[in-house]
Amino acid sequence: DQGYTGGFVNSSPAMTEDGILVVAARDEMLWGFAPSGAVAWSIKVPGQILGSPVIDRHGHVYMGVCQAERGQEGRGFLICVDANSHKIRWQYAAAGPVESTPVVGDDDLIYFGDNAGTIHAVDGRGMVQWTARVEAAVRSAGTILAPERLAFGLDDDTLVVLKCSAQGLAA
Repeated sequence: DQGYTGGFVNSSPAMTEDGILVVAARDEMLWGFAPSGAVAWSIKVPGQILGSPVIDRHGHVYMGVCQAERGQEGRGFLICVDANSHKIRWQYAAAGPVESTPVVGDDDLIYFGDNAGTIHAVDGRGMVQWTARVEAAVRSAGTILAPERLAFGLDDDTLVVLKCSAQGLAA
């Protein structure tokens, strides 16, 4: 049972400084695996994780979550999991479901998009710094292209580049 999550894994893995491999599974679980493949920790999250987890310089894990109940409009959150306790530190409600993989800038802001067509910038406490309406769902991973330039692909076949405060990607 080494490396077994119990659910389909569709995320890219992220690795902590101490070598724990972090993956998201379709069973609404976030998993941390030791280099041996043994489960180091796991946490149930309040919805499906369709993007990939990312880790900041403090070891906190960020991921987007989608909640959809039959007959109701979908909701989404950016969730921060604490590096030490492996419990949810905070969750930030987005304008729609979050399938986008967040990107962490060297300014310590977390940038991500949602399916309602909004790009968000939040700080490490989950406080919104700014949002930008882009009029099409944002399901792609973001990246910092150059100093103060943040890019996301949109569902309407376009690429959007926004000004941000990051000079580059976080280490």
